[in-house]
Amino acid sequence: MNIETRNKILNYIDLFILFIQLDLFIWILFELGYPFRPLIYRVTIGVILILLFEVIIEASFSTRLTVYLRNNWYKLFFVFIGLYFYWKFVGYPQSGKYISILSKLFLGGLELLLFIKFILQLQRIKEIIGTFRVSPAQLIIVSFATIILIGSFLLYLPYSRPRGSSMRYIDALFTSVSAVCVTGLVVVDTGAAFSAGGKVLLLMLIQAGGIGIMTIAAFIQLSLGSQMSLFGRFSTASVLGQTTLKDLYEVIKAIVKITFIIEGFGSILLFMVFMEKWGMGIKALFYGVFHSISAFCNAGFSLFSDSFTGWVGIAKMNFLLIMLIILGGLGFTVILNLWRRLLRGRTERITVQTKIVLIMSTILIIVGGIEFFIFESDNVLKSLKPGEKFLASLFQSVTARTAGFNTVDISALRPITLFALSILMFIGASPGSTGGGIKTTTFFILILSIVTILRDRRFNTVFNRRIPFQVVNRAFAILVSALGIVVLATLLLGVFENFSFPQLYFEVVSAFGTVGLSTGITPYLTDAGKIIIMLLMFIGRLGPLTIVLAVGAQPTTRLVTYPEEQVMVG
Repeated sequence: MNIETRNKILNYIDLFILFIQLDLFIWILFELGYPFRPLIYRVTIGVILILLFEVIIEASFSTRLTVYLRNNWYKLFFVFIGLYFYWKFVGYPQSGKYISILSKLFLGGLELLLFIKFILQLQRIKEIIGTFRVSPAQLIIVSFATIILIGSFLLYLPYSRPRGSSMRYIDALFTSVSAVCVTGLVVVDTGAAFSAGGKVLLLMLIQAGGIGIMTIAAFIQLSLGSQMSLFGRFSTASVLGQTTLKDLYEVIKAIVKITFIIEGFGSILLFMVFMEKWGMGIKALFYGVFHSISAFCNAGFSLFSDSFTGWVGIAKMNFLLIMLIILGGLGFTVILNLWRRLLRGRTERITVQTKIVLIMSTILIIVGGIEFFIFESDNVLKSLKPGEKFLASLFQSVTARTAGFNTVDISALRPITLFALSILMFIGASPGSTGGGIKTTTFFILILSIVTILRDRRFNTVFNRRIPFQVVNRAFAILVSALGIVVLATLLLGVFENFSFPQLYFEVVSAFGTVGLSTGITPYLTDAGKIIIMLLMFIGRLGPLTIVLAVGAQPTTRLVTYPEEQVMVG
């Protein structure tokens, strides 16, 4: 066996062992929340055996045993430490008075041992990952999937729930997907189903999903003075929607700073509103911070069981949430462009993307608000005062663009209103933002292309700039793939669920657009239905083209151009 083959096999074995140890680490974390169970003994034996197996396999693959043992002495040390404490723990009777305390200490020691081993093996893990050729699109998917799985395990822990309550793992996974994909669809009551620690964890998942785990990692790396690799820069630029690596470091730092500044001001202002209801205290402060981050990240998670239906007539609350939702949906690139324009004046050019985003966002908000007012003026808005009708219509128009909060009962809306809102949800927010959907710029390019075709013009031009054909093709590809996903998901959901078509269609579009609005059917979905919705949220957050690029073949440049021939269409 040559060296290359041996190293490749050893990498796969080490990766397999790493996953087993990670599973054991997570299981012990769960077990710490329960009383003593004899199963602990068997799991401890499993930990010791896997540590011993790792040493034996690596030693057998090593060409110089003494060098291996000198460099990996700590692994043997961990085996002996595990055996010693297991022997001491087994000797204590199960009916003993302190068995519960000793079991917690013993499990905590095992957890610490595995954690230290993981830290010591970071360089080895980096070497293993470096042997796999991963594209930026694949890295984005892996980063989101990893944080989702970790979040689901942590939300499933007993510490994340009120004492005495229970939760199925699929519900914890659904909540984690919804949080990281900043959607807001829920299968449990967020305010009641999670403890204070669980809510803080949920908030961290929302923040990580909103900014992007890769952006946060890049910011930490830059803050510590480290340099990003070229691959890391390409991957981060892909997440942020940047077409160039120029000034990427400044963009990353500016995005994180802008995010925390906006969320900070939002938290203070919301805290002042909540303080009028509950007085100055930790509850008002936490509710302010939670809903500020949830609104700016367009997550739609609320600690109120009925979202904000109880605040429909409170102008301050409505406008604060609207402001945060709009800012989060504009996109970091647009906010940064506007901020630089404000600081530098006319020396900073307002880009075409910024103009398109501002125009489309304004039009969609106004049109959506008017439609909602017309369709629901004698329905859910009937009992409200004129000013409250205006607030409710405006709020629903804004929130349908991927935010997910609601100040009226969505289940009571007319089918035509649900369809109108689903169009807004399908379009979604803007590129590089915390929202989903096909994006406002995509919708604008599609309309512009149709106008160009009808006017028999050769190029798509706007604001004295020509839009590249690649961008137009990408816009049509996004539209077709998004429509296909929505149609397929609606059909699949109809197979497993017994709800009406408008309810199923609305749920699907809400998940794909990472909006979070629902007619109330989400908690009652079957497990198969929940899995479909989770996949939709994941695809909607990353974008269908990112998924295609990740699983498809690497693009190649054709060196041959074939003859052109006309085909009749239409």
